[in-house]
Amino acid sequence: MLVSRKVVEQVGRFAERFFLYYEELDWSQRIRNAGFIIYYQPTATILHKESASVGQNSPLRTYYLTRNRILFMRRHCSSFQRIVFFLYFGTLVLPKHVVSYAVTGKIKHAKAFIQGALWNLTSTSISPV
Repeated sequence: MLVSRKVVEQVGRFAERFFLYYEELDWSQRIRNAGFIIYYQPTATILHKESASVGQNSPLRTYYLTRNRILFMRRHCSSFQRIVFFLYFGTLVLPKHVVSYAVTGKIKHAKAFIQGALWNLTSTSISPV
């Protein structure tokens, strides 16, 4: 990712609040919101070792993916979009994932998923940094 100093000075850096997952999406959205255009190189090849930080089958991964997906929506969507997202998430996504984890014996993942969702109910701050 190549970013000019002007962008960083105007928008700031990655939001530490995300810690793992969604931090680059949040930053890109903030860059776009500031009026900058984001380009990509479709012929570039990027090698990425997925989940190298926490492990691919880690409850910590489940927690942060869940927590930060909701946090991203809270930070960047309109009221209407948030209502639609929370209805969808609460009625379909949450029950499906929790039941799926429970049935497959991944109780720690089910707990991590619920904790990631609940974090957003207890955290009122959605500040940019």
